[in-house]
Amino acid sequence: PSSVIRKLALSEEMLAETHNFVGLAAEVKGPIDIDALADAFDTLLEAHPVLTARLERGPDGRHELVTDDLLHSGVEVVEVDGSETEGPAPRFDQSESLVHLRLVIRDGQPQPTLYVHHALADGHHMYGLIEELLSHYTDLVCNGRTGPVTAQPAPESIEAVLAERDRKSTRLNSSHITI
Repeated sequence: PSSVIRKLALSEEMLAETHNFVGLAAEVKGPIDIDALADAFDTLLEAHPVLTARLERGPDGRHELVTDDLLHSGVEVVEVDGSETEGPAPRFDQSESLVHLRLVIRDGQPQPTLYVHHALADGHHMYGLIEELLSHYTDLVCNGRTGPVTAQPAPESIEAVLAERDRKSTRLNSSHITI
C-alpha cells in the first residue's frame, strides 16, 4: 500500500506532466568502487527519503508524491567501449522512481550521473545532492563508513515557500506600524 506524502503544487504538476528529470554528472578520475558507490547512494536515500518516492495520479487527476515499502533499484552500471559514442539511453518512469543513479564506464573511465525528478530538485539542489553522494562515497572508500545521517523532510513546493515568505513579510511589516 502507498502512503501519500503530499500533492504536487501546480508548478510541480507541469513537471510531472512532462516527466521532467534533471541529471548532473560528476567527473571522476581513476577507478571507482561500485559497491561503495551503491552504499553511498543508499546513504543519500536514507538522508533524503523523499527521493525514494514515486508519482501517482490521485482521485482528482493531479499527481501526488507517494511512498511505499518497495526497494530502490540501485545503481545502473553501463559499460561502453571507445567505438560507441554513447551507451543506451537511460529509462525513467516517475511511477516507479524519482531518482536514478547511472554509472557509465567508458574505456575504464567512470562517470556517475545522478538524475532526480525536477519536481523534487532544481539545478542548485542537484549540485548539493551529487556533492553529498560523492562525500558519502569518499567517506566509505577512505574510512570504511559514513558519518551519522539525519533524514531530511520532503521539500516544500515553491508556492508554499513563497506563501510562507509573504506571511512572514506581512507579519513583520504590520509589527512596525507607527502612529
